[in-house]
Order: sequence, then structure tokens, then C-alpha cells
Amino acid sequence: AAATVMSAGKAVTFSGFTVMIALGALLVPPLDFIRSIGLGAMVVLLMSVSVSITALPALLALLGERVNAGRLTRRVPGQRSRAFWRKRAREVQRRPLCWALGGTLFLLLLSLPAARIVLADPGSEGLGPATDARQVQNALDETGLAGVLDSFAAVLDFGQAGFFEPESVRLASKFSREAVDIAGLSQAYSPTTAGGLPPLLLSGYYATRETALESPLAELVRTTVSESGRYALVRLFPADDLTLAEVRRVEGELRALAQDLGAEVVVGGSLVNEREWTRTLYSNFPLAAALVYLATFILLGLAFRSLLIPIKSILLNSLTVSAAFGVITLIFQYGAGISLLGLPEALGYVDSSTPIFVFAIVFGLSMDYEVFLVARVFEAHERGLSDADAVVEAMGATGGVISSAGLIMIVVFAVFISSQIVLIKTLALGLTIAIFLDITLVRLALVPAVMSLAGTWNWWLPRPLKRLAERVNVQHH
Repeated sequence: AAATVMSAGKAVTFSGFTVMIALGALLVPPLDFIRSIGLGAMVVLLMSVSVSITALPALLALLGERVNAGRLTRRVPGQRSRAFWRKRAREVQRRPLCWALGGTLFLLLLSLPAARIVLADPGSEGLGPATDARQVQNALDETGLAGVLDSFAAVLDFGQAGFFEPESVRLASKFSREAVDIAGLSQAYSPTTAGGLPPLLLSGYYATRETALESPLAELVRTTVSESGRYALVRLFPADDLTLAEVRRVEGELRALAQDLGAEVVVGGSLVNEREWTRTLYSNFPLAAALVYLATFILLGLAFRSLLIPIKSILLNSLTVSAAFGVITLIFQYGAGISLLGLPEALGYVDSSTPIFVFAIVFGLSMDYEVFLVARVFEAHERGLSDADAVVEAMGATGGVISSAGLIMIVVFAVFISSQIVLIKTLALGLTIAIFLDITLVRLALVPAVMSLAGTWNWWLPRPLKRLAERVNVQHH
């Protein structure tokens, strides 16, 4: 147990930190929902690593030989798989260039659909057809009232003058009437939509707030005019479901209309909220990805005394993530095989939260497996083995472990593909595909092929950086 903690325990700890770096991407977007999931995942990971290097070896030491009680076979674990994975490594080394180019092209091919990915919040469409909310949405679609559940909220700001002024009332009335004429909108709910009352009567009711609250329009005033009288709400309902492009167009036309009328307006509502959620989430995504790449590059570079290994790791892990993006885009956005997942038709988009979760989780897990494999290569290289033999030795030692760990993750993720929530279904499928690609094509073919091609360049580091690495002395084994 002590020897294991000193060797594998350090690798586990180092791998855990690399996964936490990837999960740190979820802390960058200024959205509490995303940050809470990222923080929760990091806490779980920290506890898992702590248990793995403390409670687990202590328990094994206490159990001693009794840990083997009830074993299913007398064959020494891992011996058979070591020979199998060594043989696979030798096969890859016979044609490393073919494996490297072929595997990379295959991942790029899978990634192509992601170039046209459309992100959106599915709303009730994000629930399975068996749920009540989805059935209500379907019924509204059939009756032509699909827009009732989604709307634009335009809040007019009248400043110090307030709403209860004749000019303000006329401006709100004109904005409401002309807004309904915008293509895609069908009706408005505002302080001046009072069942066809003539403007003169409206002006009389709206002479003061007190007068309005004592009039037949009292309830309308309470729901559309702020207590201070400064703001007035105009809620606008679309005639039908709007696409993302149509939402952007309608929002722009509402702002332009208010500007033409000389009114101050802010536009919100469920449709705009969904678009701004996606914009806020992914406006910070490049920064999150850049921080993850930078931290990963520094950590792996110092640990393995190499410039090539961190670059190779980042590129291959990014290819795995982009391939997963491509597959979920092909299925959920374009509908390829969508019926197999229990959905009646293509969504036309991908749930907006999916890509950042897939990036953080897959990049972290891929880096975890990468560290296990490359650490064994580094150790064999340090013992004096040739680069080719070091790769074979590492594949034999870790192939079974990586495959078993990956299969466990695949089983866990695949269970959730049957979920009635589209976000969970999309995440589960994306993660399942990504881990499958990682433990087969990437980790057991591409990585050995690239490292075999690189040879001694795997361990090249400029002299100043090498001195820095020796001074910092980051250990992975």
C-alpha cells in the first residue's frame, strides 16, 4: 500500500489536478448555474482524490490478503491484458504515420458538423414528449397559440416625467400599436390596451396614479406601470415560434421603433433571456478555454520536461471534444438517428449549456487518461528504455486500466441517454461518444503513434525552461 501511494498515488494526485484545471473552465462564465456545477464537480473530485490516497490504501493494508477473498479466477490480474496491449502498441508502431494521419482525419471528419452548430435554450422542447409541459406546448402549437408561453417584455422609461402625463400615455399607446405591426408579433399587452377605450377616456383615467387606481383600469395599471410611475411594461406576443434569427430581428426592430419615437426602452422577456444566456455563456468561453490550455501546458510541460507532450495533449484532447460536438450537432440539430433517442424530430439546434459542459468534463477526463499513459512512458524512458520500447511498456501497463476506467464512465453516461430532459440526453450522448473515442482511437492509437514518430523530441525542452522545471520540481510519479 505504501509503495502504491508513492507511485500510483502521485499519478492519481497529479491527474486529479489536471482534471480540476479543466473543470475550472466552468468558473469563468458569470452565471451562477454554471459556476455552481463547476464548483460542485471540483469539490467531488478533490474528495475522491483524497480518499484514493488515504482511506483506500489504509483499507487495503487492513484487509491484507483478505482483499482477494471470493475472487472469480486464480489468474494474476492484468497479466493477460498486458500482452494484449503490448501487441497493439507494436502494431501501431509498424505504421505510426498512417495511424496518426488516419486517426486525425477521422476525428476532423466527425467534427465537421460542429462548424455550423446553432445553440439555443430549448424551453419546453427540452422536455420529453411524455411530460405535461411538452404536451401543453404541443396542444398550443396545434391551436396556433404557440407564442403565448414566450414573449418580449419592452419596458419604457419615462424618467422624471413619469407615465401619468398625456405625452407619455400617447407615446406608450403609439409604441404598442406600431410594435404589433412588426413581422412575427401578433398582439400586445400594455397600459393602453384597454379593450378599445377611446384615447380621450384613457387620458382621463391616467391623469394621476390615484385616478387610475380608482378606475376600471386599476388591475391593468398594477400589472403594467411601476409604483413610482416611471416605467411602463409592454408585453408583446409572437404569432408563432420564432427562430433565433427572428428573435434577434424583432428585438432590433423594437429598439429601433422606440428610438424613432424618442422613447427610452430596454427589451427582455423569455425569448431575449434565452439569447442573452447563450451570448453571456459563450462570450467568456474563449477565455475559459485559453486559461485551461495555458494551465495544462504549463503543468504538463514542467512535469514531463517536454514542450511537445503538452502541445500534443492539448491538440488531441481538443480533437476529441470537437468530434463529440460534431456528433451531437449531427444528431440533435440535423436529426440523424434522432428517433433512436426517443425524440420525434430534429431540434434544429443544440442545447446551449451542452458544449461548455462537454468541453470541461471530456477535456478533464482525457487529460486524466493522458497523464496515466504518458507518465508510464516517461518512467520507462527514465529507466533507459528506447522511446519505442517505452511506449510499448506504457501501453502494456496502462491499456487495461484506461480501457476499464473508460468503460465504467461510458456505462455511467450511457444510462442517462434515456432521460426525458434534452440537456441530460445530449450531455450523456456527447460524453459517451467522446470517452469511447478517447479510450480507443486517441489514447490507444493516436498517442502511441505520435510519440513513436516524435522519438527523442518528446523530451525536448529549451534549456532555460529545463532549468526552471528542475527548480520547480513538479513530480507526477
